[in-house]
Amino acid sequence: MKYLISFFALIATTFAPTLHAAASYEGTPIKKIDISVGKGKLAKVDSTIMPRLKIKEGLPFFQADFDEDLKMLAKEFDSVEPKIDTQDNELFITLTIIPRPKIHKLNFVGNKAVTTKNLLRELDLKEGGFYDRGGFSKAFHKLKSYYVKHGYFESELSYTAKPNDDETEVTIEVTIKEGRAGKIEKFVFRNFTKQEESEILERMNTKEYSFLTSWATGDGVQKPEMFRADELAILNYLHNEGYADAKLETKIEEIPGKERVTVEFIATKGTIYTIGAVGIEGEKLFAEADLLKKIPLKMGEPFSQEKMNESARIISDMYGRKGYVDVGITPEARLDSGTRIYNIGFTIEEGSVWRVGIIKVLGNSRTDASCILHESLLVPGEIFDATLLTKTEERLKNTGYFTSVNVYATKSKEIQAKGENFRDVIIEVAENPTTAHFRAGVGFSTSQKAMGSIGLTENNFKSAGLLTVPTKGMKGLRGGGEFASFDATIGSKMLSYTLTWSKPYFMDTPWTVGFDLNKMKNNFASNDYTINSYSGTLFADYSLNPFLKLGTHYRLNHSHISLHHIKRKHRNDELIRESQNGGLISAIGAELVYDSRNHLFIPTNGLRSTLGAEFAGLGGDHTFAKAFYLNHYFISPYKGGVLALRGDLQYIKPFGSTKREDVPLAERLYTGGEASIRGFVFNRVGPKFSDKNRTVRGGFSEVLVSAEFTHTLSKRFDAFVFFDAGNVYWDQFCIGKLRAAYGFGLKIKLQENGPPLMLGLGYPINSEHKEDVKRFFLSFSTSF
Repeated sequence: MKYLISFFALIATTFAPTLHAAASYEGTPIKKIDISVGKGKLAKVDSTIMPRLKIKEGLPFFQADFDEDLKMLAKEFDSVEPKIDTQDNELFITLTIIPRPKIHKLNFVGNKAVTTKNLLRELDLKEGGFYDRGGFSKAFHKLKSYYVKHGYFESELSYTAKPNDDETEVTIEVTIKEGRAGKIEKFVFRNFTKQEESEILERMNTKEYSFLTSWATGDGVQKPEMFRADELAILNYLHNEGYADAKLETKIEEIPGKERVTVEFIATKGTIYTIGAVGIEGEKLFAEADLLKKIPLKMGEPFSQEKMNESARIISDMYGRKGYVDVGITPEARLDSGTRIYNIGFTIEEGSVWRVGIIKVLGNSRTDASCILHESLLVPGEIFDATLLTKTEERLKNTGYFTSVNVYATKSKEIQAKGENFRDVIIEVAENPTTAHFRAGVGFSTSQKAMGSIGLTENNFKSAGLLTVPTKGMKGLRGGGEFASFDATIGSKMLSYTLTWSKPYFMDTPWTVGFDLNKMKNNFASNDYTINSYSGTLFADYSLNPFLKLGTHYRLNHSHISLHHIKRKHRNDELIRESQNGGLISAIGAELVYDSRNHLFIPTNGLRSTLGAEFAGLGGDHTFAKAFYLNHYFISPYKGGVLALRGDLQYIKPFGSTKREDVPLAERLYTGGEASIRGFVFNRVGPKFSDKNRTVRGGFSEVLVSAEFTHTLSKRFDAFVFFDAGNVYWDQFCIGKLRAAYGFGLKIKLQENGPPLMLGLGYPINSEHKEDVKRFFLSFSTSF
């Protein structure tokens, strides 16, 4: 203790004079403030400095104001030297300022691959401007980053600032040692199999340089931190293939005459280690054989630490689904003496079965707690399925209501005191400042040409809040978990206005109810006529489980056809007659939807399948039925590769007095174009009127099959190949000759998780007429 007292006494003795001196100025009157220019400087004192100072002649001195003044001057001048004198209990303050010198010359020495012009542009400084030490240091670091970004990972940069005799100007010289170029021409793998090489390339973040895409993606250059991570990933891959003693050597060689390098990975694999016996101890709930079937570790296969950890997670999840929240899984790999065989054992401490206690919601100030609880997959009183914690968290994040969500379990002390095993669930949320989104968008495609759209969407709308607007304002319209949207689209072939509202968990049931109102004018089907329609739809969906939904709807639609000018010699009585078959449609329908896709907009796995039917004839002017079966299936055979399969069937059957010729053109089936059979003109595949223009007539049976394989080239670019086939037929319940096309294309992801710019070429195999062919297709839409 005495040493501690001595230490503080020493500190106080050492700094006491300084502290006393600083404190003695506080409140002392300021007699005089002088501002002078440092020795050797030619610049004059800026007359605007004195009025901007917080300290003033005749006023008391305050240290905080003086510090603020020094900070202000330090931002404008090269340096500031303050001096304070006291006479007769008054202060005399002298501020000696040293102005920033001007940049007389900027010289670059040693740059060969990068032009001086580009370096000056990146430095963003000009000769004749003022030299700011701090600002130049930041700009110089940008210059270093520029070299690294362009692949010169060995570059060394330094600079000197030499003042002239009167110190009013400086000459800056930047010395550059560029080193080897880091644009990667190709990777070379030594002692790897072709399969290993392919799998490693998929895992690597560093890519080969591409003249077509690297300018936009930044790929293809060697970035030191990323490259080291890739080297570790390759070594980890080899270890997980059973090569526990594997070593990796990397060689980088310049390509003569090119600003490119070859990166060579050389593996020394050693002997492969395999899996021997796999055993489990401590299991009571499950049979050992059942657990072993679920895990990826098999006797005789290469030993993998990654698979061993994955096996422990799988076993833990199996117990977690049964309520064993505290299960402990301890994996252990034991090397069999004198061999290259690992015997693997898992020790299980099962613990007790837990049930779900109280579900508490924290952090919500606007969103109704009921909206949050509806997304929870955990139900109080039921067996605690630990895997549902993560799924509940994902569901809440996907609502878009919150910036962060944390769902976790905690022991229920009140209930546990009674000897019962319950775990409470805590849902912590941080609400999104706004869930309303204004959209203004542009788009174009080979069918639509150009279009513009505006829209307003509220994902967390509260219709009951309309009555509280006078007291709560617009805030009262948020928090009900409802969806409300208004959209307007104006294009060369379409004009549309749509109002949508829906409420999930209607009256605390699994039902979602809502309506759509729409006014549309389009001539997608043909350039010879325009379809004008007004429609309203009431719908209700019931969630049978997280993947399966039953829906029903009632639809009212009124349409009429406007024929474009038709010359007498091209007059088509059949078209004129069928264009008069508009009127009112009153229809009721139902559909069953299964959706297991892992992403709403960019799926890589899962199935979306819709089976539905609609009957028109509950009043109205026409009687017919529609049936459809639509399927989209996605599978990813490897990271970055996605196979998408599509199969659609649709039929229309007129009844009673309604004949096929009587069904309105707006209700018929059409196909062709970038959304169905690529390589054909939009909606041109199928029946035509018997006129010179071969005007599209629409049909009553549609078949469409498609296969598309997409491979990721980079974060921004995907390449794809496809095969599409289908047709529309005049006959009912018909499957006849298919029109087919194959082709390829490129998808450019201009915004994350948004729709890509898709462009490609389609080559029809058996088109009827050359007027139906449009090989190049393009589509894009975005919002801002």
